Amino acid sequence: MKRRAFLTHAAAGAAWATSSNAVSPAGTAQISGNGALQPTDDRLKLLFMDRLDVWRTWGHLDFAASPFGRLGDPPQKDFIVKYSLKRSDGSFDVWGFKGADYRPWKVVRARSRDGIHFEDVHTVLERTEGAHWAHICSFSYSPELGRFLFLKNMNAEYGFSMHAFTSADGEHWQEYEHNPVFYEGDRWGALWSPTLQRFIYYGKGIQRYQKRIPELFADARRVVTLRSSPDGFHWTPNVAELDRKNERKTEGSDAGRIVGGPLVPDEFQISPDENDPPDLEFYAGDGFHYEGRYYLLMLNYAASSIPPGMPPVNKNGHGPALDTEWWISRDGVRWDRPFRKIDAGEMFLTHNPMIVDGKFLFHADNGLWAIPEDRITYVSARANAIFDTIQFTSSGRPFHLNARVPGSKYRSYPEQAYIMAELIDDDDHVFSGYEKERCIFQASRDELAIPLQWNGRDGSELKGKRMRIRFHLRSADIFAVTA
Repeated sequence: MKRRAFLTHAAAGAAWATSSNAVSPAGTAQISGNGALQPTDDRLKLLFMDRLDVWRTWGHLDFAASPFGRLGDPPQKDFIVKYSLKRSDGSFDVWGFKGADYRPWKVVRARSRDGIHFEDVHTVLERTEGAHWAHICSFSYSPELGRFLFLKNMNAEYGFSMHAFTSADGEHWQEYEHNPVFYEGDRWGALWSPTLQRFIYYGKGIQRYQKRIPELFADARRVVTLRSSPDGFHWTPNVAELDRKNERKTEGSDAGRIVGGPLVPDEFQISPDENDPPDLEFYAGDGFHYEGRYYLLMLNYAASSIPPGMPPVNKNGHGPALDTEWWISRDGVRWDRPFRKIDAGEMFLTHNPMIVDGKFLFHADNGLWAIPEDRITYVSARANAIFDTIQFTSSGRPFHLNARVPGSKYRSYPEQAYIMAELIDDDDHVFSGYEKERCIFQASRDELAIPLQWNGRDGSELKGKRMRIRFHLRSADIFAVTA
């Protein structure tokens, strides 16, 4: 893989990922080569994450990501929330972790009716011996395999060893008989990619690099190592991250070691590039799959020049985090970083969202955090702009718009902000009665579900018709369309 292509797509290991037998996830609409939506049911949800979501554009469109909002203190600190699944009654099954370095640990299962409070908390997996266990874990689920995967790290002579546990129901667990599955695992996240039909692991990897501030390693930096597996047991690549037995201290320095080897090849890693600060490192990231898209929150890091032992730098030279950044993907392996200048907030992601009352809810050590539903990313325009959505067939359900007028970055002259919408047929003609002049929104609107109406019509009259929605906007943010 050429280095230029690697940097452009912010992805590694694309060859091994795309060579798998990728299939469309069940129950998820897919975009075809001509930009048409192929739904598997009559529910429509159009999100705006990147330029694959817009067609036939005019003007200057911007894509942006939303920061987290803190709702309050953590509702509980008895366990770390790691995964959730929504039940048919609207409540959630939740799995959490209790443990620390060199201590026994537990996986607990609970139920939450509101995404905030938990009941029926009980242990489903535990290890009472604690001599070598480390403190990190990940939790993912494949509905296609009918398998939960729990990855747990252990201190080993090579640094860390990764151990896999699986369950068919989330209640009864079995340890893989050939553990460990690979050697690595200081900080990481993992998810199941329905697009590629593989588990994907995002580990804090090590890459040789000459650092000006020699914290941790003098000749290496933190990057993201990607591994994939069709079953959670057999991983590509399966080489160790590094051999810590071969590390050595730099002479005359308390900080910075010379890295041992061998290291994971660069083609399986995501690295900072020339558009990043020269001292940027990727400390840890965790993500989730939602509506055919993949979102990953990366915790960025940069070593501090403050002497070791002086606040906020500890005695080993380890400083505070730098910021967080939303990464986006269509398959869970090829990642883009269009929002690197937007700080997503002081929250480290540990689980997929619980969606309650129009909010994506996330639990963290430092609080309960939220983003309004379907508002992780959005498209906006400073001046006049036009774009079409991807093509779809109308189910006859009324359309609703998730939007903000004026947009968050356009507070001056709010009276000039607007969104107009019209419905376009296969021949690029407006359906009669659905012209943009009949559907206008001006300041001030900030709602998750604004009805799209054209002088009383809501689009249900065009059931079965193939169409696009053409938006005209200025100084406004558009997040999603649902029907």
